Parts: sequence; structure tokens; C-alpha cells
Amino acid sequence: MSDDILASLERVQRAITGAGSSQQMLEGVLAEMLDIFDVERAWLMYPCDPLAEAIRVPFEVTRPEYPGGGDSGHHLPVTPGLAQVLARANATREPVRLDDGRSDAPRNAELEAALRIRSQIAICVRPANDAPWLLGLHACKASRDFGPEAALFTAIGRRVEDGLTHHLAMETMRQSEARLRTLIDHAPEAILLFDVDQDRVVQANPRAADLFGVSVDTITRGTLTGYANTPGTPVATIREHIAKALGGELTIAWFVRRSVGG
Repeated sequence: MSDDILASLERVQRAITGAGSSQQMLEGVLAEMLDIFDVERAWLMYPCDPLAEAIRVPFEVTRPEYPGGGDSGHHLPVTPGLAQVLARANATREPVRLDDGRSDAPRNAELEAALRIRSQIAICVRPANDAPWLLGLHACKASRDFGPEAALFTAIGRRVEDGLTHHLAMETMRQSEARLRTLIDHAPEAILLFDVDQDRVVQANPRAADLFGVSVDTITRGTLTGYANTPGTPVATIREHIAKALGGELTIAWFVRRSVGG
């Protein structure tokens, strides 16, 4: 692999690993691709599904003189020609090319005229936890043969695939945690979440604050063994009970004393 290809892949990888969200990652990668391949437009279409009734182009980076279709929240109809491109891309791990060197699907004269597309290349990227996307480039100033750059384009597509898998999984986890926090905060019961390994309280709801007679912030500065320690019970015994509870062997009931009011 040449030094130029390695340098290009490193640029893309930095855009992926340095991003805090899938949106930031994809916008950064497309900006790098616009420069790496010296094209007029880099884009992502979703979903890459020939059976979809409509698709979107949620991410797009262009040269100022070659604006794209943009997303603007609108869905685009899947025409017969576009459906053939999506089907061809979905059926292979290789790029689909419509350029001077090869044509892998019928050309869409109306779309090419509207966006001034002279040549294009696209590849289906399949994150593990989402529907497939179509990653593509448009050359608009002049026709070109993307063949010599197909290997680099494919390698970048695989990195985008891995990056999407990671970022979407993290975002799903954050959304799940937010939903859990909302449920806990509004529960009628007093609820505390403990980090057993760190022996600390990581979350408490307002009902728990009422029960203990202290603020939620005060509770979350406490420890598991502190809240679980019925007066007179050795800490070692409490830890043993916790281990059995985690293993499903034991249900624990504790008596605790409120900070105020008995």
C-alpha cells in the first residue's frame, strides 16, 4: 500500500475516531473525501434499499459552485434507474461505477443533468446495527475513470462502516440510558443504582431523597456498603450478601435510618 493511500486512510480514520457523534463523523469523513479524491461532491444516501419507496441524502459535502440536492428533511422517490443502482450496490462489496472506465448500472440522465454529474462511484456500507447506506462521489467538472482509485474508495467505505457501527451503538446506548434515567426519576418508588465494583451510588431518584431525608446529590456521594449496612452488621457480611444477590442466590432486605426524622 503506497504512502499516499496510507496517508489518506489516516486522515479518514482521524475524522472517525475524533468525532463525538455519527453526524460529526460522517460530515468529517465526507469533507476529507472531497479533498482526497478532488471531486465536487461527496454524499451519503439512506437507506441503500432498492425496495424502499423513498430515500434521503442526509449528509452531503460539496464545492460551492456545485451544490447538491441536499436533504432538507425531504424524501426522494426511488425511480427505476435509482433502484437498479441500489440493487447493484447491495449485491456486492465492491464499488458501483458510472464513469469513463465502466458503467455498472443504467445512467439516470435527468439526475445527472440536474446535478451536473459527469462521473460517479458509490459503495454500500453496512453498519452492524442499522440499515445499509450508500456512500458516493460525484465528479462534475470533467469525466474521469475512478478505476485507479477504487481500492482506496473501498477501504474508506469499510472504515465508514466500522465507524458507523461504533457511533450508532454508542448513541443507542446513550438513548437507552436516558430513557432509563427518565423512568427512574419519575418512578413512585425510591430507587438507587449502585456501582458494585466501585462501591458507590451512581443514581438516585427524588423519591429516594424524600425517603432518606437528604438531597439526591448527597445520596450519590454515598457508598453501597454504607446504605446497605444495617447497624451492627459487619461490612464483610454485607459484601457476601451483595455477591449472592448478583448471582441470583439471594434477595436482600435492608433496614436503613433516615438522616432526619428517625
